[in-house]
Amino acid sequence: MLAEVRPDGLTAIDTFRLALAGDLFATRDGAEIRVAHGDGIGAQLLRAQLTDDGALRLVAYNHRAAPADQRRALLAALAAAFADGDGRASVRLDTAAWPAAALDALRASGVLADGGLCLRDGWAQQADLWLVDARPPCATLYTLTRGLRHPRRPPAPRGDIYARDLPALGVRFTLRGWQPTEDAARLARWFDEPRVRAGWPGAPVGAMPGTDPHVTPLIGCFDGEPFAYFEAYWLKEDALSPHVAPRDHDRGLRMLVGAPRWRGPQRVAGWLPSVVHYLFLDDPRTEAVGCAVPAGHARLADHLARHGFARQRRLPQADAQPLWMHTLREAFFAGRHV
Repeated sequence: MLAEVRPDGLTAIDTFRLALAGDLFATRDGAEIRVAHGDGIGAQLLRAQLTDDGALRLVAYNHRAAPADQRRALLAALAAAFADGDGRASVRLDTAAWPAAALDALRASGVLADGGLCLRDGWAQQADLWLVDARPPCATLYTLTRGLRHPRRPPAPRGDIYARDLPALGVRFTLRGWQPTEDAARLARWFDEPRVRAGWPGAPVGAMPGTDPHVTPLIGCFDGEPFAYFEAYWLKEDALSPHVAPRDHDRGLRMLVGAPRWRGPQRVAGWLPSVVHYLFLDDPRTEAVGCAVPAGHARLADHLARHGFARQRRLPQADAQPLWMHTLREAFFAGRHV
């Protein structure tokens, strides 16, 4: 990702390039937005202008592009419009100017509402902009674990699964599946740090964290550098289930930042909503994401609250009594955390 940096060292977030899933690129230069598929001749899909009154005016588009590409190009243009940090809730289109196929697709997916308004909370739920290989949700087939009835879960993912450029930080955040040969030694080093051990809820992770089918181990990277370990777990069959009343596809999240240079509230503001975003995109039936905050970790609770999590209750665990916090799908996307 390219970002312009002002002399004061802050990122000028009206000038950047977003790399989206499927080799799609959206470039923002002030009010001008360009979308292309790859870098070859004829790759440009559209040019648009963001007006002062919050409208996205079409300047030109590739008439030969397939309807699916026109839809994704418009979504990418919206990504460039929403990524400038202004926190706008919607962008207005002149529906008479934009390709009908793209508009129909956005209406069907809940992005385009009456009056030509493209809603940010609908746009942010279009998984194929961020998921490297967006897949249909696993079929609903039930099984039992320790007497708890729950849907069967898909296998843990491999390789890169989610990517999001963060213009305000000038970095690219990615999530990938756990790779034992690459990650086991690194995670062991991270757990050697007292700070990491103190912040992790429970015993340190072993060398093979992917053996429990209800837990998905993930590695977070900034610009390709691994910096964090996450465990996303299905709450319905988790030991916490009796205490938090989860729905069938709700998730829990455990997290640690192991690389010291990627610590700090600005970085948290980049990776935390991105991980939650992934969990909501991974299965559209997920209605809530929760986190058990260990006692004495008020800073983590504050970070979660800043990004849409609500404090619920102390959990009745004799040794720690962690604070249970969660965010609902509706609240997370309405809060413009993406």
